Amino acid sequence: MSNSIGSTWRNVESFIVGNNMTKPSDHNPKGLLRFVNGDATQPQGSSNRYILQIVNDEGKYGAGFSGALSRRWPKVEQEYRRWWRERYGKLNLGDIQVIQILSDLVVINMVAQKGIVNDKNPKPIDYSALQKCLSKAGDEISQYNAGVHVPRIGCGLAQGNWEQIELLIEAELLKRGINVTVYDL
Repeated sequence: MSNSIGSTWRNVESFIVGNNMTKPSDHNPKGLLRFVNGDATQPQGSSNRYILQIVNDEGKYGAGFSGALSRRWPKVEQEYRRWWRERYGKLNLGDIQVIQILSDLVVINMVAQKGIVNDKNPKPIDYSALQKCLSKAGDEISQYNAGVHVPRIGCGLAQGNWEQIELLIEAELLKRGINVTVYDL
């Protein structure tokens, strides 16, 4: 089945409302996974919102989604760089950093990328680290009855596969009843 934004789903019933696609999890109907056209740096809704992003373990910041996020919310990059310095340049895969931006908006940096993409490291995403990060983020988010807002995390500079990432989102967030909105530009 195809939707208006060009995605294809196999063996999944989808609901199209306006230009948005909502998809119940195959594994657990508690949380909803919704796909919208829009900018993940400007999450929809007025309730508690969490923006999740993948960062690398080398302290490099500012390309891809992180660049867009830091242009909108400079505090995110400032806090990441402070975290990097405090840990003497040692961020561990699977770690998260929680940053309060507004009273109802939080950003979580997830260290799930080993280095940066280059000839020697063509796929820097670490799926095991991403699962740990999503689990930790789920622990945090489930305390506040909040929704998650993301671009297709891990599919840009980290070179990840969305189908694998979506399964991790289902297992670690949707299973807990956390709704996730995915933004496509």
